[in-house]
Amino acid sequence: MVTFHDICTCSCMDIIYQDYTDYILSKKEIGPIYKKLLSKQQITIEECEKLIDTIKFDFCASNVETYVKPGCYRNSSTIFKNPQLFQNCQNKQERIEHQEYDDYGPIGEPEIQVITCIEGFVNIDHSFHDGLFVGPPVVDTIIMTFMLNILENSHVLDLIYNATTPHYEMLLEECFDSITEFCDIFDIFLNKQHNESRISKYSTKQKITFHRFKGFEYYYKKIFGYSLILENIGIPAEHQQIRNNCDFETMIYGHPKASHGLCYESMNAIESLYE
Repeated sequence: MVTFHDICTCSCMDIIYQDYTDYILSKKEIGPIYKKLLSKQQITIEECEKLIDTIKFDFCASNVETYVKPGCYRNSSTIFKNPQLFQNCQNKQERIEHQEYDDYGPIGEPEIQVITCIEGFVNIDHSFHDGLFVGPPVVDTIIMTFMLNILENSHVLDLIYNATTPHYEMLLEECFDSITEFCDIFDIFLNKQHNESRISKYSTKQKITFHRFKGFEYYYKKIFGYSLILENIGIPAEHQQIRNNCDFETMIYGHPKASHGLCYESMNAIESLYE
């Protein structure tokens, strides 16, 4: 059976990512905003919020029972019928199907159908098969990656952190809360000490190896200014931010008791004058 890693490294992921990009660009209200962002034009904080809210709506997390929301990307997209998926898939496989069955099993010759790796990723919408966890939903993983790549945009971050109300910073936190919940449910490795999932007994933690995904550590540092790994070993975010906001190396270098700092070098220079 095809694995989540197989899909992440297949051309299918890029095709769906591009399809979602085109989907956002085609939306009447959101498309022009995203175009301006791509061309590095100025957008307002209200436009920024509208764009993020749209992507958040498409990113389904936490409730696998009501997974496909009316009006979301998955309901309106025809991506899985796109011939590019079949043409470019690097992990095609055969699916054997029987048309008729009796009390003893299948009847007659089976039909053999060649399918893409994504179609072969069992039960793609919910990623469960016979009660067992198979892997993270592919479409949501792609939308999450798209959302993170929007949030780490420097212009978006400037708008949010320079806004006059804390509402917009809360928007960031809401996005990451939904991402954390998604990772917990589908057992995705998040650089956390405790990532226990209600389905973890059926599976092992999985890493997103899609090349457009830059890693949770990168996104946390870029968006919040601190290391997720350091926070999870007990170094508070506040301490990390103080460290980032001061020239720590110069402080050490200039300390009179530093073993090889400015004072040490100055004394050596003075001594060399008398040699």
